[in-house]
Amino acid sequence: MTALRQRLPFSNDEDRVNESEFRVLDEEEQEEVIDTLRAQDAESNKLLVVLMRAVIGSSILLHVIYLVRNENPINAFLAPTPPIPYTHLFSAINLAALANLLAKTWHAHPALQHVPLAPHILMYATAAAAPVFCLVRGSGLTDVVWWSVALVTVGFQHLLHRSIASVETEIEKLESLKYNAKGA
Repeated sequence: MTALRQRLPFSNDEDRVNESEFRVLDEEEQEEVIDTLRAQDAESNKLLVVLMRAVIGSSILLHVIYLVRNENPINAFLAPTPPIPYTHLFSAINLAALANLLAKTWHAHPALQHVPLAPHILMYATAAAAPVFCLVRGSGLTDVVWWSVALVTVGFQHLLHRSIASVETEIEKLESLKYNAKGA
């Protein structure tokens, strides 16, 4: 019986490469990977928060300039149109929504932890009031674009906020998948 040849299954070089990719990590290595991902996430979150604050701050600055000058800032780029009625009211509403967004970027600050902040749905509604009014009124493209700045800013902040939250959730899911591989 010793003369029987042992069967060797066929394997190609790709299988060997793929086998080396799926190495079992022990507890310490798993923790290192998760800690590295958390550090990378924290670093990218810092950049995203700075970007959010810059966009929101720019939008606030444009609205303050509008209130002071009472002139549409986009008139320099598109055909000027006469101002719509209730511009100061719409500016105040947009500034309140933008200030709320800015406060959301500092949610961890101790001074703001007890300040109630409006949910995104309310900010979408308030920021959409002026562009909808312009569309219903039949205002020009310049007015619609200008009054949509706050709405686009709300959407941008909401998108980045959800992106940050989803990455944090995924890292928590990954951490819950840790396994115990003694002797690996």
